[in-house]
Amino acid sequence: MVRIEYTAAEADDGRPLRAVLRGSMGLSASLVKTVKWQADGILIDGVPARLDAVVRRGQRVSVAASAGTAARQPDCQAPPMPPVLYEDDCLLIVDKPAGMAVHPSAGHPAGTLADAAAAYLRQRGEADGAFCPVSRLDRHTSGVLCAAKNRFAAQRLSAQLQSGEMRRVYRAVVCGSPPADEGAVDAPIAQGQGVRREVSPSGRPAVTHWRVLRRGSTHTLLELWLETGRTHQIRVHMAHLGCPVEGDFLYGTENPSRPGFALHAWSLTLRHPLTAEKVTACAPMPAWFGELLEK
Repeated sequence: MVRIEYTAAEADDGRPLRAVLRGSMGLSASLVKTVKWQADGILIDGVPARLDAVVRRGQRVSVAASAGTAARQPDCQAPPMPPVLYEDDCLLIVDKPAGMAVHPSAGHPAGTLADAAAAYLRQRGEADGAFCPVSRLDRHTSGVLCAAKNRFAAQRLSAQLQSGEMRRVYRAVVCGSPPADEGAVDAPIAQGQGVRREVSPSGRPAVTHWRVLRRGSTHTLLELWLETGRTHQIRVHMAHLGCPVEGDFLYGTENPSRPGFALHAWSLTLRHPLTAEKVTACAPMPAWFGELLEK
């Protein structure tokens, strides 16, 4: 069981445990509410403690981080687990293939990454392991996807994602050729019809940086990174630039001969939720990206 350990500082002396958990340790209210009912969920110097207990300087506060929603039971046709790029007790980072949905939905009730992860965790003896995707990807987008194995890690990683501390770099093959070797699209994105998004003055701020890695006769390979994380942001901004992502059926032209969009989450850098150490994972681009540039 993963536990969050904290030594009470001078400023914590005399404070109720609840305040130390929420303030000094930065735990969410929902996590505190969950672990307080768990056996040995919250300990002070190794002894179970109530939330109204008084904390003294130098005492060791320990909280179970494994509480959370367990990965769903896989069906008998759970797909193979994608390549694992990094894993420990808190993190599971994989190279998701294009065409695989992350979670079950009306159109994709099975065969998802959640199914694969559930089977994988059970095979490894982690029957209670949670699967909480943090850096989500569209079904047709491939590449690095980070999931947390417990609610504490999910909370910390989501905060990094929202603040921009989690750095995500993408590679994309776009149709045509951008007007320069590098640039940025600074254009607000709003809800359009159905699932579509669109550039609109009434939308939320969105900034996408890009630079050219290679130009072909009909397509261009770009590296992109985001200041914001709007739904379909890269796809909308590239179409707005006049260079839609190859195969994008919503904002460009569908290519039925390909497994998905020519959009790939190439690398991800984050701060480990327990150790604060930097973790970087990188997934190689699909081979067919290069084929588009050789036309």
